[in-house]
Amino acid sequence: MQTHEDADEHRGGTTGARRRCMATTKAGHVCGGWALRDDPDGLCWAHSQVIADRRKAGQRRGGMNTSARRLLLLGKVRFADSGSILQFREALASAALVGSLSPPRAQVALTAAQHAEAALFGAELERRVEQMEAQLDELLREEAGDTHERH
Repeated sequence: MQTHEDADEHRGGTTGARRRCMATTKAGHVCGGWALRDDPDGLCWAHSQVIADRRKAGQRRGGMNTSARRLLLLGKVRFADSGSILQFREALASAALVGSLSPPRAQVALTAAQHAEAALFGAELERRVEQMEAQLDELLREEAGDTHERH
């Protein structure tokens, strides 16, 4: 079985003040994750009891985290404006941090929100360009009318 010392040697030694997780995997190997700086047992986020307690507290609270996840899964998320996108992104971050939404799922949803934000931005730019083109056409018509009146 691999020991923590063996794992440190394999990794090329320690890296200053950072420590490796002291937990052992189910397979009997060293975890390999970085220990949290404030974890008293020297464990990573996956093994830390402190983080597990936070996840459980978040799951008990539910609320916005659960609602955001359910809305996302049901396809009922509507990105009407940048404010709604920001609110959704905040809910995603909160859900991922407390553990009620897995980081990979949060990343997928975040990517979807970013695409929606880009589409909204593109639509706004298109609207502005059309408005400017209409103003330019009006100015050109007025100028053409002024030219005909002079002759």
